[in-house]
Amino acid sequence: MNVMNFYIGDEKQIFEEIRAWSAYALEKKNPFFNDLPPCPYAKRAWLDDKVAVIFQYGGSQALINTMAHFNDEFDLIILVNTFYRRDADSFHQELSDYNDAIADGLFGNPDLWLKLLHNNQTIYMSMFLTERGSIEIPLIPGVVG
Repeated sequence: MNVMNFYIGDEKQIFEEIRAWSAYALEKKNPFFNDLPPCPYAKRAWLDDKVAVIFQYGGSQALINTMAHFNDEFDLIILVNTFYRRDADSFHQELSDYNDAIADGLFGNPDLWLKLLHNNQTIYMSMFLTERGSIEIPLIPGVVG
């Protein structure tokens, strides 16, 4: 990766976990995908600095600003919420509501798409924001929840 990042403490650890997850789950050949990488664009996106990781500390302002100002500078923006205090079902519903609002054009670009990544062992939940069809975050059995 060419971009210098200034993550420290928990942010650095979480960023490294996300990067390691991408390398393991998206960039490696996988038998469920006919021995191809689940996301053949992921490695190149990281190398070309087309992935941003943004940290959100409660509330939803970072998400709203990111959706409202999304452009083609990045293929994927990962928004990490370290203080999400509701259960996963509530988070899924909130994401569904945001995707409905996006599709209705509330945030300008109706082709944006939010996807959730979480598991019960982590202290954070991540949302993936991208344009539909640009990068797919596949559901890999045993890897993505």
